[in-house]
Amino acid sequence: MMVQQPTFKGSRIDLPYNLYKPDQAAINPEQKFPMVVSLHGGYGRNEKNEPNFNGNILVDGAPFLLGASTGLLTPENRAKYPAYIIMPYCELSKGCDFYSNEWASNGGANFQVAAQPSKFGSALIELIEYMIKTYSVDPARIYVTGASMGGGGTWELAQRRPDLIAAAFPMAGHTPAQSFLDSFAKSKVPVWAFSSSTDNNNPSRDTDAAVSYIKSKGGCAWTTKFDNIEHGHLLWQRSFLEPGLWDWVFAQKQPRAAQ
Repeated sequence: MMVQQPTFKGSRIDLPYNLYKPDQAAINPEQKFPMVVSLHGGYGRNEKNEPNFNGNILVDGAPFLLGASTGLLTPENRAKYPAYIIMPYCELSKGCDFYSNEWASNGGANFQVAAQPSKFGSALIELIEYMIKTYSVDPARIYVTGASMGGGGTWELAQRRPDLIAAAFPMAGHTPAQSFLDSFAKSKVPVWAFSSSTDNNNPSRDTDAAVSYIKSKGGCAWTTKFDNIEHGHLLWQRSFLEPGLWDWVFAQKQPRAAQ
């Protein structure tokens, strides 16, 4: 049901992506539907320059977001939560590298948010804007999630463009430096962050500190921390199985979105 699309032509770099269109959009063309943006981690990059590579369709969080017992593409959830889903992917041969040019403008623990997005972050923003203009996407109900590298990109996208994002739910992603977190409190974009106490790659203490700081400044942030799960697929799987996740996500609405 996820269909690979013609490569999106961004102003700085092109971005391949996969798209799911809810059946209800064809039945009710005047109705607007929410959109979920899913950002892959390192394993979702096209590392071998394969022409028919489908990004994070089979790796990182995508199988659990889509096809688990609580996945968005089960018959029950397609009826209950009709939504567009986009899954872009970046390519190593075009510079999709850790800590320098990934979904976020920088990488690593407590990363600095650069004044300009990364090439892939820039194309991502343009793709979201294209989706709003082209399809029946409700600009007030756009949600972003991602695992690991995609988790860092989730944090940055919500920080950089709070007018686009109604809610963010990053999974074990590096968090921005504290000086960039005040914007979350100001924008009130809600963040539900997932981590594990035994994640030695992207330590949960950074997520805990970011969430605590945002809350202390009057923002809307929460964290769910698991135990005895290492950084990897089991962590993404457990996060997407969290009871009440989709009810919470689809209840959020962006008051600043352009109508």
